[in-house]
Amino acid sequence: MLTKAENERLTRVGPGTPGGELLRRYWQPVAIASELSAEKPKQRVTVLGEELVIFRDQQGNYGCLAEHCAHRGASLYYGFVEDCGLRCATTAGGTLPPTASAWSSRSSRAAAPTRIA
Repeated sequence: MLTKAENERLTRVGPGTPGGELLRRYWQPVAIASELSAEKPKQRVTVLGEELVIFRDQQGNYGCLAEHCAHRGASLYYGFVEDCGLRCATTAGGTLPPTASAWSSRSSRAAAPTRIA
């Protein structure tokens, strides 16, 4: 039988928690690739307590990024899908490629979920 403290330690998955750090080391299924099409190339998802945007660029590559732009904090869901990634709607340039890490600033040990299988 787990104590309340042990249960909390094992079941919390947010950034900086032991359970969250463990689960971020592994790939997490976040969506079905067929849900993203040329007509609807973006989708918001919440994984392990973090808001993400998954997308399919014009070349057919899939990507997953933290929802909010690092520059102004604007939602990338409203960004522009281009041939090589997702561009924030509030900046003049700077397309984020599908290989940019959704969790790169969260933990140096975290596996970055950058593809949808």
